[in-house]
Amino acid sequence: MKRKIVFYSLIVILISSLLIIGCTPSAPSAPSAPSAPSAPSAPSAPAAPKTITWKYNDQNPEPGWGAQNAAIPLMKKITDATNGVLQFENYFGQSLTKGIDAWEGTKSGIADMSWCFFGYWGGMTSLMSVQSLPFTPWGNSKHASAACWKLYEEFPEIQEQFKENKIIIIWSTEPYFLITTKKQVKTLDDMKGLKLRVIGGPPTAMAEYIGFSAMNVPMPDTYENMQKGVIDGMGTVWEAFYTFKTYEVINYITVLPMYTGYFAWAVNWDSWNALSPELQEQVMSVCGAKGSEEYGYNMFDTIKGKAIEAMKESGRDITTYDLPADELKKWQNKIQPIYDKWISDREGEGFSNAQKIYDRCQELANQ
Repeated sequence: MKRKIVFYSLIVILISSLLIIGCTPSAPSAPSAPSAPSAPSAPSAPAAPKTITWKYNDQNPEPGWGAQNAAIPLMKKITDATNGVLQFENYFGQSLTKGIDAWEGTKSGIADMSWCFFGYWGGMTSLMSVQSLPFTPWGNSKHASAACWKLYEEFPEIQEQFKENKIIIIWSTEPYFLITTKKQVKTLDDMKGLKLRVIGGPPTAMAEYIGFSAMNVPMPDTYENMQKGVIDGMGTVWEAFYTFKTYEVINYITVLPMYTGYFAWAVNWDSWNALSPELQEQVMSVCGAKGSEEYGYNMFDTIKGKAIEAMKESGRDITTYDLPADELKKWQNKIQPIYDKWISDREGEGFSNAQKIYDRCQELANQ
């Protein structure tokens, strides 16, 4: 009996020991060291915008006044406005196309942007030619250039005549004066029989009423043509007088407000449409009305003193004659039919608001 009690007691002790061991929590394992955080990857630099280079086409010599003081500075402003994206490869001095071929060269894509003189293409922009009517009282180039852009903006019919290329600025000369090689012009009679280079449009029509022969000669060829006697003189402005050194081959200047000529920077449509809307807006931020006035002022209004200085330094004895007001009035009366004819001709082309365009131009000229 006693043995059984001892046996059972041992069994109870053994079972209790096993239960205690099974319920004792195991020692926690040492925590593993936290992994070092990954170094943040450097942000990728934004891709530099792609540079776009346009071929710029200009009949004028690169060292000339217009190139140095108007064209090149405004192109730089465009490049700056586009944060360096739009740049220019320059072709001055008719090295890409002749001046007379600049419009078509731009349209066909030979050039992306061209300096275009519309006196070469008299009937192409017949509505804007209202600005070139003889003896219109423009004060200076800045004044006339501002009016050109306003006329372009205000009349869709005018825009339509320029539609083959994108126009980003339009500017104008100050009034032309007359230079001659063989005789001083002082009266209407002195004009008879002369062969004079004038621009197309209304200035050419003036020849019929005044009695001279109108010659269509590209500006870069005028020096040689006067030197050889092919033409007896020309209407000119101080910028061309200086840039093309025509003072070296003429003997007389007659100061009178003959007419003005207008120009534009024309851009190939494919080149323009390849720009993003943002880039187009940046370009126009320095072009449009602002750029038109600036180009006209810098090309024409700033040069007179420099041109006269160059003429004096050449040592040539050039006689200058200021046409008196009473004589100028005779010239104006003589060409009066040109104004009515301009209106009737435009109406004949289908522009019923020709009178309105003429009246608006006169309003702008007299402001």
